[in-house]
Amino acid sequence: MSLKHYAEQQGIEMVRGKGKRQSSVQRYIETLEDYIYRQTMYDTYYDLLDGRNSFSKTDPDATFMRMKDDHMNNGQLKPAYNVQVGM
Repeated sequence: MSLKHYAEQQGIEMVRGKGKRQSSVQRYIETLEDYIYRQTMYDTYYDLLDGRNSFSKTDPDATFMRMKDDHMNNGQLKPAYNVQVGM
C-alpha cells in the first residue's frame, strides 16, 4: 500500500501554506517525493558525467579546468573545452 493511498483511506487532507499544520503522513510523502526527485537528478548527472571528473550544468560538453590567475591571483575553476582532445 502506498502512502498516498493510506492518506486517502484515513481521510487526511493535504494542506499547504503558512499557519497550516501538516500531518506526519504528509511530511513523509513530501520527503519521499523530494528524495525521488533528487535521485533522478543525480542519475541524469551521473549519465552526463560518463567517466569524466566534472561537467558544467549549463554546458554539459564543457568540463571544469583551472584557468590562469588574474591580477589578484585568483585561480578559479571555469567551464572550458580541451581543444587537444578534439584534434
